[in-house]
Amino acid sequence: MRLKGLPDVPEALPAYDATQGGRLKTLTVKDLSLAVPMVGGGIESMVPDERMPVRGQSVRGQLRFWWRTFQDCVDVDELRERENRIWGSTEGASKVSVDVKVIEAPKKITYTEENPAGLPKYVLFPLDNTRDVDRFTLLSGGKFDLSLSYDPAECGEDVEKSVKLWLLFGGIGARTRRGMGSLYSPHWPGWKSAEEIIKWLKAIIPADSKRSRPWPSLIGAKVLPEPVAIGPKGILGPWKDWIDRYRNFRQNRNPDHRNRPFGSSKWPEPKAIRTLEMTRGFDAGAFFPRAAFGLPINFHFPRNHLYQNSAEMTFLLEGNASDRWASPVILKGFQLDSKKGVLICLKLNSPLPDGFCVKKPDGSHEELPDAAAPLRNHELRNSEPLNHQDPYTALFRCMSDKPPITLGGPK
Repeated sequence: MRLKGLPDVPEALPAYDATQGGRLKTLTVKDLSLAVPMVGGGIESMVPDERMPVRGQSVRGQLRFWWRTFQDCVDVDELRERENRIWGSTEGASKVSVDVKVIEAPKKITYTEENPAGLPKYVLFPLDNTRDVDRFTLLSGGKFDLSLSYDPAECGEDVEKSVKLWLLFGGIGARTRRGMGSLYSPHWPGWKSAEEIIKWLKAIIPADSKRSRPWPSLIGAKVLPEPVAIGPKGILGPWKDWIDRYRNFRQNRNPDHRNRPFGSSKWPEPKAIRTLEMTRGFDAGAFFPRAAFGLPINFHFPRNHLYQNSAEMTFLLEGNASDRWASPVILKGFQLDSKKGVLICLKLNSPLPDGFCVKKPDGSHEELPDAAAPLRNHELRNSEPLNHQDPYTALFRCMSDKPPITLGGPK
């Protein structure tokens, strides 16, 4: 979901012209590689560009996003003015030029239903749900150098901070918020531990002024770093286990009568939708806490799982103003060196949509009552899997027995 008032990333941005003033500084990150396979990244959705797997324009878009997350602006107009001055707009050149040089082409992975690479299907469900093709190509490994030239008088240290945040929390291609396309360089940024990462984050994130920010922000965000040892395959194995923890939380179910793992959900949304289908409205018990983790959410009911209806039916939980809202939860595996890594659960300080609705199979929409919103102190919080907590607190408790760290606190 694009937030109103924020500038679009232009399709083409002119490079900064050194003759227009200022002495350029160059930041080069050498030997970057895909620590976790990359999904998509090309012109066609979910399809990589094998000739140019990493595009400078895509990197610039990622850097713009992470730059926004540590800006403490009064409003969107101030954010737009700052952003356009550094990163450019359709009306002016960017002060940052981005160059990508591929040193070694990444390896191709053919993803099929058998999933020979053992990648988490929970993360790759957009591929599994596409029925018109039977296989997909992902990219892994490779090696490329990234160079950025900019005027430090115009940009200060913002470019370096943005690159570090992108490597730490982001990636390239699709599904980066679940860790796909994560990058690793043995040379930079050079953090040796989770403690060093947190110390750096606390140093660069402004103190939380408690003002409202209608964009995803690291100011007031919560982060959980989990140190982990890694083997010859790098961060890939621990990241898979990290995703499994999240999947088990999001898909918490009761075993069925044959003790199989695909029984009824312990979450309250399916019951609320069944009540909606049966009575043509929501009752006082309607509660949709998983809306806090991103939209849309697909609820598929097989035959005989809905009252009064024996046909398969699919309902979508969406925002009132837009069908999509990017998850504020980011799950990453970040490789420190050949032996150590950090598993990361980050909850961005991101505003929820103004309202929510359920899209029925016939295309009609039913707006959720205010009491059903995900962060309401609903009585159903008392049961699993929330256990008396809001959805984000319950998530952190599921991922680790350590509490998360709030960014933007006292220095």
